[in-house]
Formats: sequence, structure tokens, C-alpha cells
Amino acid sequence: MNTTADVSVVITCFNQGATIAHAVASACRQTVTPRCITVVDDGSKDLVTSSVLEDLLDENSAVSTTRTGIPLRIIEQDNAGVSAARNAGIDAAHGSVIAVLDGDDAWEPEFLEYASAALETPDETSGTPPVAVSSWLQTFGVLDTVVRPTGGELTAFLSHNCCPASCVFRKASWQAAGGYDETMRSGFEDWDFSLRLLESAAGTARIDIVAEPLIRYRTAPISPNITSMNHRLDLMRLLIDHHSASYRENIAEAVTGVEAISMARLAELESALAQIPQGTFAEATFGDGGMAAAVRLASRRAS
Repeated sequence: MNTTADVSVVITCFNQGATIAHAVASACRQTVTPRCITVVDDGSKDLVTSSVLEDLLDENSAVSTTRTGIPLRIIEQDNAGVSAARNAGIDAAHGSVIAVLDGDDAWEPEFLEYASAALETPDETSGTPPVAVSSWLQTFGVLDTVVRPTGGELTAFLSHNCCPASCVFRKASWQAAGGYDETMRSGFEDWDFSLRLLESAAGTARIDIVAEPLIRYRTAPISPNITSMNHRLDLMRLLIDHHSASYRENIAEAVTGVEAISMARLAELESALAQIPQGTFAEATFGDGGMAAAVRLASRRAS
């Protein structure tokens, strides 16, 4: 039997009857056995999810405690958002380390082994371990690619989120950070939590990323990660308000980080347009690097 790790898995779901069993099964198939698995149903409205969760508790289920040896618990609550669901699951979980997973995603078998080991690995410079660990993602669904988040210290997270929602962290760190913000129900709650973890830790805290695609991340046009882009600026303002001290103290890193992303996107667009005969920018915008990119593109075409 696999070595048992002091890791409690918390899986949240909402109307995910078609996928939740796969998520739970992926947690059961880990190369290190988690201490327990808690599934939090955030007030699902479909009958399928309730039926699937009942089946998971059946002793004949492939993921039942009888078969896996891993205690499985189902918590049902009124719909309150993913942050509240994660907090409820973490609060009820035993063990010193927590691993969170969304009900429509899954892990490769080595995720808990590699992530929990990295959580205990001191940094060569500071001598302290990270406050959280995640990994690269293998997307599936409408997009099939490997996505490589970078992790990093607080300043890296001011311009963009550098850590997937599925990650491993100490329960004490979750408590010090005040848990997930339950008022954030429209997106960015995982980004906000990463900032909370980094702000509440002493010294040069960081979040590490295992450089292997150990998270299987489902992509769909209606997923919250995609729909949150419709109000990204409002969410950014909310995030800055919640972490105003960090943004004030690191304004240069925040602004230049956003500018670096903008420059990279312009370079990608410029390169793509160069491959299209007569392709050009719809408008050469001023003051944001757009005109410079248009000039470079026109020069390439003229040479």
C-alpha cells in the first residue's frame, strides 16, 4: 500500500454530477495516500450531483472507504460560493496539510507526492519552505495544451495570478491568512487567497510550482475562469482594494509587471500578423506600445 501522507484533500462541487466522481477517483489514485477526502457540495440544484455523491458513499463504490482505505466525507451546504465551500471543507478536515481540488478537474497520480514534498523543501537562499505549492496544468476540453504558471513571491502576484486554484498548503497558513474571502463570488478568489497567504507569512514568502503538468484542468466557455474575464477590470479593482497596502508598497513592480504582460501580448500579435499577407493592426494606438508595434510590422513588410 502507498505511504500515507498527512494531507487532507478538499474537493468542492456545484452542479458537477458528471465530473465529481472522476475528481474523487484521481485523489484516491495518488502515489501517496491522503489522510482523508472531504467533498463539499455547495448547494447543487441538479439531482445528478446528489445521486452521484450518494453513490460515492456506497461501500461498493470504487472510491469507498472500504475499497481505498481513505475516509470519505460529504458535506452539504446552501449555495454560498466556492470560497465558503473550501473554507467549510478545510475547517472540517484533519491533518496539518490541505490540498484543494475543483470538482470538474483531476490530478495525475504524482500530484500529492511531488507537491507535498516541495512544501517541505527549504529555499536555498532564505532557508524557508514555500507557503503553498501547485504545478503546471494539462488542459482538456475545448483547449488541449500545457499551461505553465510561475509561482513566486508577493510582487510577482501583483500583476497577475501565478498559482492555480488547485494547490497544497498548511492548514496553519490558511488560518493565518483568514481563509478564502467568501465575499468574492464572481472570480479571482484563488488569486486573492494566494495574496493572503503571501502577505500573512513572515519574510520573503513564496509559492512554488512543480514543473510538470500534474493538474488536469477542464476548459469550457462557461467555466468561471473564462466568464470572469467579462468583468476582469472590476475584479482587479476589488483585488487592489483588498490588498491596497501591498500595491502601495510595491507600485513599481505592479505597474511594470502589467506592462511586461502587455508588451508580450503585443509581440505575439505582431508576430501572428506578420504571417498573414497584408495583415495589420486595426488601429495604431498611441502611448501603449501599439504604434511602435505597428511600425515594426510595417518595416518588416517593407524590407
